[in-house]
Amino acid sequence: MRFRLGNIVYWLFLLFVFLLPFEHILLIFMGMDTFFKPYRVAGMALIVCAVLLGIFKKRFVKTNTFDLALILLFVYALFISMVHYGLGKFSMSTFMNDYTQFLFLILAYLATKFIEWTPKKLHTVYVVLILAVILNALSIFIEFYFIGEFARPKGFADNPNHAAWQMVICSIYLLSLVFFRKAKGLIPILLSLGIVGFYGAAVMATGARSALVLFMLAPIVIFNIISNKNRFVFLISVLLGTIYLVSFQSDRILDFMKPGKNKSVEERTAFDRLKEGEGGSDPRNDLWKGGFKAGIDSYLLGIGIGQFRVRGHEFIINPKNYTVRYYIKKKSGLGVHSDYLALFAKTGIIGVFLYLLFLGGHFFQLAKDILNNNPSRFWDVVNITILGTLILYGIFNEGFLIPTYWLSLMLSTVSINE
Repeated sequence: MRFRLGNIVYWLFLLFVFLLPFEHILLIFMGMDTFFKPYRVAGMALIVCAVLLGIFKKRFVKTNTFDLALILLFVYALFISMVHYGLGKFSMSTFMNDYTQFLFLILAYLATKFIEWTPKKLHTVYVVLILAVILNALSIFIEFYFIGEFARPKGFADNPNHAAWQMVICSIYLLSLVFFRKAKGLIPILLSLGIVGFYGAAVMATGARSALVLFMLAPIVIFNIISNKNRFVFLISVLLGTIYLVSFQSDRILDFMKPGKNKSVEERTAFDRLKEGEGGSDPRNDLWKGGFKAGIDSYLLGIGIGQFRVRGHEFIINPKNYTVRYYIKKKSGLGVHSDYLALFAKTGIIGVFLYLLFLGGHFFQLAKDILNNNPSRFWDVVNITILGTLILYGIFNEGFLIPTYWLSLMLSTVSINE
């Protein structure tokens, strides 16, 4: 019974992974904007089966000190939210929306700890993810380069930034296969590099600036780790990355890839968005100041989950970005655009401390494993690179309630023996 149920948990996780890039598929094809998105249904089944597996094994999920910090963050977020609810200045609807998603995702994360991971199982997960992301990237590629109707295509994803982040995760795995010579033969190597190149073109189309930078940094980081003391490899990787970046900034190449009559590519790709902010200035300037002020004004305790979205206008003073001014007039829809400042606004200094303990603990554990193993182990390099991109991504984006963020955590914190 245990063996069968354990396999079911793993198969449900594979289904969850495959469906995650298609978050809006029901909305696109059937006009259904429902809470029960396909990936959520698979995720809920995964959680239920993991609970049953835990009952049959008569023990709680395997957690470490760092995962405990995440659970404590969840508990504290509930506590401080209920404090503000008692004080009367509280939106229950936004709290329920965000906290329900938080609860679902953290339970799905813990459910993966029940899986008995092997290299073969983890390779299979990445193959499934790569196939799903290729399908979504193909949709983005066609929308942007052939149809040319959408300013920032996202395919079936909820957001173009999330779609691009998924491509970064897959590219890290594929590049690691090549660099560690696990892709045997010329055809697997060319196929892996071809998929990465295809992802690169799709990432550009999404206009996701943070994902583009991480896409460029990933091969440099991987090269640097596996080269050990061979800095020549590292310098070559930096040179190749620079050539890649500069080449796609060429106006002639951008004009060549012009997809339609509405707007030229250079007006819509991530490279143009790297040069200048939208709405007169980068909205993060206003949002970050507002998030910091929310944390300070709440005596460093936070204003509660989901509350900045409806109370952000109280903390953003004299915004310069006209998009931010628009949402302030609506008094809704505001985000902080940084995981760390968003947590500071919502859960104060306690929440930020617990979050850094969780992320930092896993990161430094992986770093320790890499330093203690010469040459570096494949999965350690893949995991620390994905976790590193997640840490950097969180500086400029708010991903704590995004499924792709939690998928990155699930994959990068897997305990596996090579």
